Amino acid sequence: MRWRSPRRCGCDIATPLPRARPARCWRTIIEGLMLARRDSRLVAILTVTIIYNVFGWPFTSMIPVIGQDNLHLAPGGIGILASMDGSARS
Repeated sequence: MRWRSPRRCGCDIATPLPRARPARCWRTIIEGLMLARRDSRLVAILTVTIIYNVFGWPFTSMIPVIGQDNLHLAPGGIGILASMDGSARS
């Protein structure tokens, strides 16, 4: 359970936060997407993020398969191959 800080709510004791209702949560998500739709920069950021998550990210789960079947690597080689993904981004 999350607790509201006494300083933020102006009371002397900590009080529990109310549980989020699913309908309110969906309404907030829809409002956020409608807001993003009005700003072309946010639309571009969301589009790039969706494209990368659909087409770019799934390759990380295929690294062991490609390393073993196509490149004929031992477990250590697959580990090095998988670690190269992180070093290429920095």
